[in-house]
Amino acid sequence: VGFDNFRKFFTSFKFPVVMKNTLTISLYSLLITFPIPIIFALLLNAMLGEKYKKVIQTVTYVPYFISTVVMVGLIFQLLDTRNGLYGNLYTLFTGGTAPNLLSDGKLFKHIYVWSGVWQTTGYSAIIYIAALSGVDQSLHEAAMIDGANDLVIFGKVMLPLQKPLIATFTLFSLVGYWNSWYWPMLMLTKGDKNVLQLFLRNIVNDTILNDVVGTSMAAQQQRFAQGIKMASVFVVMLPIMLVYPFLQKYFTKGILLGAVKA
Repeated sequence: VGFDNFRKFFTSFKFPVVMKNTLTISLYSLLITFPIPIIFALLLNAMLGEKYKKVIQTVTYVPYFISTVVMVGLIFQLLDTRNGLYGNLYTLFTGGTAPNLLSDGKLFKHIYVWSGVWQTTGYSAIIYIAALSGVDQSLHEAAMIDGANDLVIFGKVMLPLQKPLIATFTLFSLVGYWNSWYWPMLMLTKGDKNVLQLFLRNIVNDTILNDVVGTSMAAQQQRFAQGIKMASVFVVMLPIMLVYPFLQKYFTKGILLGAVKA
């Protein structure tokens, strides 16, 4: 059938919406989750008290082990308008009933991204701290002798040395957010906020095949099912396949950054 299945997938009335949602969330997540762990790692690395540093590392690292289902449950409990922390604080300060934040589709991406920041910052920071501890201190001393302040040292010395690690985490984060579907499935109640991977899952499960082909699931349309599945899988994989070659050399260096040298 040539490109017929691709045309059906691209011309689905839901495709532009889910593509826009996926790109928005992926780019938003990348912009937020990229600098925060680095800044947090630099702040921890600059702390003098080892005891307080370990406590902070432990507290921020623990959320990484929370499963997605538990994380979504915590968010529902915290943002509950009646018995949750958000609802109680709103009632305490205003005397009224708190608006339901979870029913506002516009807030989904913010809740999704910032809960991810809370969950992954501690883990990412530990990796960056390990890399920062391996930087030769003579580079710091030479920069300080030349009159460089902490900001200049970070931008001219520390950041360039961490390019492989940053590229690796960027690729991991991009792939993770691009392929995420379970979290949105648990949180979303409106179809117009669906992401591409959740849309693909529904296609694979034949639950919204009628939305893809634009008509009801008649017997003559079944022959398109497998072709549309394969076309949608290829479209979802294509962006990552295009990005990876540009980051491959940094990715390889980042993976080997902490390896034992023979």
